[in-house]
Amino acid sequence: MEQYQKGFRLIFWGLILTFIDFTINEVSALPSFIGYLIVLAGVKAVAEQDPQVKRLKPWLNGLLIVTALSWLSLFQRPDNLQGAREQQGPFYVELPPFDLQHLASGLEMVFSLVFVTLLMNLYLLMLRRSEHPYWERVFRNRRNFYVVVHILVLFLMPLVMIGPAALALPFALLMLLNFIAFIRVLMSAYRMKKLAEAEEIRAEVGEQERLTAVFFEKKKASLIGAMVIVASWGIGFFWVEQHRLDEPLFLPTFIAYETNEHRETQLYYLHTNGYNQQVVVNGRLNAPHQTVFSYSYYALNELPLNSYDLEHILLEPDQLRQYDGTPITDVEPLHVARLEPLAERDDHYIELRSTRTSYDETAVTFEVVESFTLIDEFALPFDDQIGDYFSISWTSERNPVSVGQSFLPGDRLTFTLEPCGDIGGLASVSAPLRVEIETDEGDSFELDLTWLTYHPHFERDTIEAYLQQ
Repeated sequence: MEQYQKGFRLIFWGLILTFIDFTINEVSALPSFIGYLIVLAGVKAVAEQDPQVKRLKPWLNGLLIVTALSWLSLFQRPDNLQGAREQQGPFYVELPPFDLQHLASGLEMVFSLVFVTLLMNLYLLMLRRSEHPYWERVFRNRRNFYVVVHILVLFLMPLVMIGPAALALPFALLMLLNFIAFIRVLMSAYRMKKLAEAEEIRAEVGEQERLTAVFFEKKKASLIGAMVIVASWGIGFFWVEQHRLDEPLFLPTFIAYETNEHRETQLYYLHTNGYNQQVVVNGRLNAPHQTVFSYSYYALNELPLNSYDLEHILLEPDQLRQYDGTPITDVEPLHVARLEPLAERDDHYIELRSTRTSYDETAVTFEVVESFTLIDEFALPFDDQIGDYFSISWTSERNPVSVGQSFLPGDRLTFTLEPCGDIGGLASVSAPLRVEIETDEGDSFELDLTWLTYHPHFERDTIEAYLQQ
């Protein structure tokens, strides 16, 4: 009887430790495998009284291995993606990443399902021997609830990464029910500890009942359930592998810089392999990358660039590399232009009055200070390439502006940059707005009116349309 008391006490406290988690710098200070080691000691103690309990040990050993490896992996460089954050009405649902760590979590859930089911069956067997019909009925309901919820979570885990919009909220509710189910298992372990301490559990073996009886009594139903779960994981991993990128994918980017200007701009790119696919410019391995958008199988990073980086990209685009040194072969979406700085002038012909930026357009309005004639409007230095992503227009009092048109003080001119097409909103622009004018005295020169910056707007449907292209 003393072995039962010791064993059930260790099982309860071990399960408590698997439930509690203290994290320091994203590393668990109380990893789950410590709790499972204590549970294993409790199982060995009970097994000295009842040999059937040894059937729990293989699943406990599996849990020890999976949880230990998962904990040790936290000390390695985090090469995997962040989890997705899906909005459902006023709520945000945090989703795990779909990667090898996600697979390890799934394996842990499988081992936990079998182990907890066998443990609850052990409790039921001993309650039946000891003639506790009330607790036997309660424990059976708790076991069944745990099994059903756990199986549904296992089934949805891979599928929720494919369709978060439809499944994120049901998955979040299932995770809450899973939490409740484990609390009920802890309550059962505590009750068995108290019954053993009160010596209300019979130590003799009694009738030989199969400890491996699970919720699905029929083998056919159990096999079908297992096949459905395996199929959902297979579909999930196949879908993710089909959508993985071999290298970082740049968003359409139009950047101009002046040789004497130390202005910082941003480069945006998609990746599906974390740090291994970070973009390296000028050999700067520790550049301050920032993930600005993430989803189930990809993330979108922002990389700050200065004029030295842009010069390097312009002269040697083949030197753009991934973190591991692999060259990036597709640099077609990246457009970089070097501009010579214009001479500074004391006179002012046009002054900036307002800038309006929204998802639909960026509009900049100027007011004429001194009269002039427009000789040419260069607008942005990417006229040939930028037309696939933006429509550009100049207007004066809502009428189109034409070359050769004269303007008087007080006239207002508006430049509008409007994204177009399915993926126009993903393009980014950083360039001066430049025109060439002729004064009343006959002098002609170029003017930089303002520096125009347009940042992409990230939407899942738009990003996936770009990935498909």
